[in-house]
Amino acid sequence: VESYQERSSTSSSSSSSSAELPMPGTIADLLLELSNSAPAAHALRPPPFVERQDPFDSLPHHEVNDMFATQAKMLRSVLASNTKLREEWLRSKEKLMLSPATGEENAITLGEAHVLVELQVANQNLKAQLEQSRMQLAERDCKYAELQTGFAELQRKCELLQAQLDHG
Repeated sequence: VESYQERSSTSSSSSSSSAELPMPGTIADLLLELSNSAPAAHALRPPPFVERQDPFDSLPHHEVNDMFATQAKMLRSVLASNTKLREEWLRSKEKLMLSPATGEENAITLGEAHVLVELQVANQNLKAQLEQSRMQLAERDCKYAELQTGFAELQRKCELLQAQLDHG
């Protein structure tokens, strides 16, 4: 295999034109030639950095903290409901297993136990929703009171300005 230098010297001696490119002899020579004739440096520059806006900057910190507090309260409610559900299921299971053998009349059937437990869980969920609604109502009442105070202050300022205009 003829080397790149031999070909380039042969081609340069045989041609008088400088526009003619030498023919590489190996792949390595071709890669070397291509790396030497790389495009300008500005073409290889990465695109300019585009600053992205943080989506969390638009949320007020107190609202985020309120959401976390609400989520924590709901999770505690779910865990408490789950614990009660397990306890009630075990209690119902024990009653079902013991009552037929002893002949007690307070034995409940599987369907009745299921309905009772579902009603208890539904009641707990409704209590949690009621508590959450009360918290939201209290929050809105506070905001309403703040707005009323601000409105009263603006009305007072308006009356003062009106009095100044009347006297001036």
